Amino acid sequence: GARVGRSDVEAVQEMLVLFQSSDERLGGDHGRLAIVEYLTTDVAALLTGRYSSAVTRQFMFSAAAELTFVAGWKAFDGGIHGLAERYFLTATRLAAEADNPCLGAYILRALAHQAADLGHGKQCLDLIDASLTLSRPAATPGTTALFTLLRARGLALAKDRAATATAVIAAERMLERT
Repeated sequence: GARVGRSDVEAVQEMLVLFQSSDERLGGDHGRLAIVEYLTTDVAALLTGRYSSAVTRQFMFSAAAELTFVAGWKAFDGGIHGLAERYFLTATRLAAEADNPCLGAYILRALAHQAADLGHGKQCLDLIDASLTLSRPAATPGTTALFTLLRARGLALAKDRAATATAVIAAERMLERT
């Protein structure tokens, strides 16, 4: 593949900001095909390129993971849950390839959120526990609280009232520290 440098990463990061901004403003499934087209053409070609440094490669794979994550949210918002799951899983793999466990944890949180919305308590718990494990070394109390609240939701779906209450109280204590 072609040589990939810092300017290529910056271009992809700018497109990420554009797609995130449009997702926040327009919501839903709007623009999903545009982001997928960009991912499968421009970004895919860059991922197979030769990198000027290991750091440049990490940044490119992280940006690709975030773009794929946004595509997943667009499919999720559009009610296309199977497709959303595939995007989230691909984003998780890209984050792992970028050696970015915090981003991977955040993406797993989206999968856990989807599982909870679909009423799958056990899968929600498995995914959010993996998220908490991945994020633990670097997560802020606010992030851990967000993950813990989603864990409480999974516990509620699993009908474990005592553990649900314990998780909510733990999340509240973490939020007090932010």
